[in-house]
Amino acid sequence: MPEPRTRPKPEPTFQTEAVAPSPVTVLPAGYPAYCIFVPSGMNQSLEAPLWTTLQGWGQDLGQNLLVAQWSIGDPSYVKLISAIGAGPAPVVILTDSPNIGPQSMFVRISDPRVLGDLDTIKQALPLILNRILLGDDAAAVKAATQAQRVNDLKATLREVGGILSKLKISFSYGGVTVSVGG
Repeated sequence: MPEPRTRPKPEPTFQTEAVAPSPVTVLPAGYPAYCIFVPSGMNQSLEAPLWTTLQGWGQDLGQNLLVAQWSIGDPSYVKLISAIGAGPAPVVILTDSPNIGPQSMFVRISDPRVLGDLDTIKQALPLILNRILLGDDAAAVKAATQAQRVNDLKATLREVGGILSKLKISFSYGGVTVSVGG
């Protein structure tokens, strides 16, 4: 009797993982939100505990959030940093789009004092993520920016929560960036 044919097991994809297995240069579609960590490679005492915290957060949230570390050794790094208007790494980016560009909505946290304060990060990132997942504030941010009503945009962002007012973070959409807090 012939042996039954078996199909080869498919390779795992990002869609089944909450944390990308290695540094990435492109984000896969299919997640409601993305948390991108861009390390500098020069400050391991700050970056290693932050990356560990972000990985744990990604595991807890499963398919609602992909946590990925961007490859700083790839030419796409320059494109990403230009798109988000960030200075030197490290930086944490939360977004609802796998294609960050001029029309993307994202939150950028690049202040080393904030990134090094894991208690604050653990409080702030879930608040920001919930707003992205719910979509209401993202839609309000997009509408305000498209209408070039920066004051409306600032008011919308201030409503995000008390903890965010303690942070200096930047929101960007359609070429308009607003810094809040700090």
